[in-house]
Amino acid sequence: MQKEKIWFDHIDFNSQPKLEKSDFEILQQVLCDSLKDKKYNPKKLVIEDHTPRMLFLSIAPKNITATVFCEGSFGLLSALEVLFARFLKDFASYQVDDLVVKLDIVTNVIVLKNCTADTRYPLERGLHGIAFAVEYKLAILPEQIAYNFLLDDNLELYLNRSYNYLENSPLEASKFFQVLNSKKFTVYLFETEGFLVEKEQLHMLYRGQKLYNKIDIKDIKHSIKIAALYLNDSVYPSGRFDYSYYADANRSMKDYSVLRHAGTIFSMAEYYDVLKDHNILPAIKRAMSYMIRFFVPGIENANTICLLERGSIKLGGNGLAILAIAKYTEVTKDNAYVPLMKKACEWILEKMNEDGSFPGHIQYYPKGNYKNMISDYYPGEAIYGLMLANKIVPDKRFVEAAYKIAKWLINTRDGNKTVRELQHDHWLLYGLNELHRAKQDQQFIEHVAKICNAIMNKQNLQVKYPDYFGSFYAGDPRSTPAATRSEGLLAAYRLIRDYDDNEQLALSIMECAKRTIGFQLRTQYTELTTMYLAVREKAYGGFRGSINTHEIRIDYVQHNLSSLLALYQIMMENS
Repeated sequence: MQKEKIWFDHIDFNSQPKLEKSDFEILQQVLCDSLKDKKYNPKKLVIEDHTPRMLFLSIAPKNITATVFCEGSFGLLSALEVLFARFLKDFASYQVDDLVVKLDIVTNVIVLKNCTADTRYPLERGLHGIAFAVEYKLAILPEQIAYNFLLDDNLELYLNRSYNYLENSPLEASKFFQVLNSKKFTVYLFETEGFLVEKEQLHMLYRGQKLYNKIDIKDIKHSIKIAALYLNDSVYPSGRFDYSYYADANRSMKDYSVLRHAGTIFSMAEYYDVLKDHNILPAIKRAMSYMIRFFVPGIENANTICLLERGSIKLGGNGLAILAIAKYTEVTKDNAYVPLMKKACEWILEKMNEDGSFPGHIQYYPKGNYKNMISDYYPGEAIYGLMLANKIVPDKRFVEAAYKIAKWLINTRDGNKTVRELQHDHWLLYGLNELHRAKQDQQFIEHVAKICNAIMNKQNLQVKYPDYFGSFYAGDPRSTPAATRSEGLLAAYRLIRDYDDNEQLALSIMECAKRTIGFQLRTQYTELTTMYLAVREKAYGGFRGSINTHEIRIDYVQHNLSSLLALYQIMMENS
């Protein structure tokens, strides 16, 4: 029986009946059973719905860009039957478990007439799709637009990108060409409810992603593994990382930061320490060999060394290099780089003033004059580096130096600040967790509590969009500021749990960290969120800069990986 077909101009959101729980369960059963049986199988189930419906079914085999089917009919099951017939025609030979399957139900449509190639569309990225007049039969899902940046920053059609994306299907590209040649055309901006088919259930999505409102240890472990896989695959044979990659354009950038290189080695070594994945060791070793090429003798004392980056040496650079070597040495038992680590620590000791401050944080090399720039995070990196180095080569001077730096930060830099004014210094939280265990000081506990309260007070809990929940800052929330805060919070949680009797504070810190990590997971490229990319495997496991941008940088992945590892370890300890 041929089903009557409809298009987006038939959709009237106000006349559509609400999808009740029982209706949803029927839709779920029919779709999942049909996928399993490889034939449309309603089993006499009925949904009392005869209103115009538009449905999309996106099908993505491993590492292949999704094929998207769009069909309409009167009633959900009727539309699903038409849609499923198209699926069977192209994918009957596949096993369902080898596919990512996503269903979208159109819920609202805005009609825009007399549009041109220069029209600005009043849409929200990832929430609105675009369809054109019925004669073209061309519709593009919100995620297809967002993940491939088919609209530019002015929300105008990005013509070259649209052509390049649609050329995966020449017929679709031809339709798009016809649309633009018509000079003026009708556009339908539409919204959908999206569902992932997983374990014979439909899981609701938002902006094409799971919301992760509940943190499951299996999700955390999977996220850790694919993030580590991304970093492993990003290390070139030379040991240099593919530093910055734009997934929407399939393009790597030439910028580089050896500081972030060092920090990324640290997180990879953490991963090896926790999950003992030997596959990542060759990449870590290549990255270590590359990093040490940037060591140069200290300006004032040639027996010390420091990390050189673009003509300058940085306190934070040495802190991160020490962290990388210390963690590498701890987990591999390879002492080859220990002499370098000790010399890098000596450089910090020589640079430090007697009160724990520093004459500057960035020094031009080899002239020795200081740049007029003070970092909020470099001293914390130095503390943490010195404390981890002390674990490898115990040296009281390292502990005393870390202690002086910490006291200066607490009493001088932060001494007159209110909780609201405190920097969310995750490296200091890391450092104080280690330092207090070696040299206990109640002031460290108190300052950690203040920083944690400063972080918790700034978390986004009242948000316009549900996928922004748990983030920080206004606008399009970024993944790395969230990740650094959860890193610091989880280090603080361990300290408060082990050395303070404030159980409520520890609980509050953990809940804040979990909310933050729920947000972070929404920014990772997974099997689901790569399905509309032209090159899926390249982005897989990476963390993009924010919800609505698509740059992956190694430090974005580094910080997210470190925070996920911290939560995973705590969850394993408590299980």
